Amino acid sequence: NASHYHPYLKYIQETQPPGQLPSAWSAAGKAVVWSIVGGTSEANQHLPPMGPTDWIVYEWVHECAGDAHDEEEHYSALLTVQRALGGGGGRGLMIPLHDMLNHRNPPTQHDNDGHKSEDNTFISSLS
Repeated sequence: NASHYHPYLKYIQETQPPGQLPSAWSAAGKAVVWSIVGGTSEANQHLPPMGPTDWIVYEWVHECAGDAHDEEEHYSALLTVQRALGGGGGRGLMIPLHDMLNHRNPPTQHDNDGHKSEDNTFISSLS
């Protein structure tokens, strides 16, 4: 509780229950997603997002050597996917103030893209 990040992490845990992204869904739930995007895999699907049910398998277990059976790890990895800025593959950043603001303001009032400078400083545009 002494961490500066504790209030943000507590907020995330209290407001973002597990199972919000299709990677955490049951086999039946994943089948529904595939019936919507068409195809049976990323190689032959018709609509984005690409590989909508495979983030845990490919991004976490294979690319990051995550534990295939650890539900807490899966929850943490999927929170990062759904809340971070800048995409996956280790490029995403979780910035508490930006995260809270971009989920509060209408798209016309907030630039959700932000910019990273060469010294890795994150600059967000709020209007």
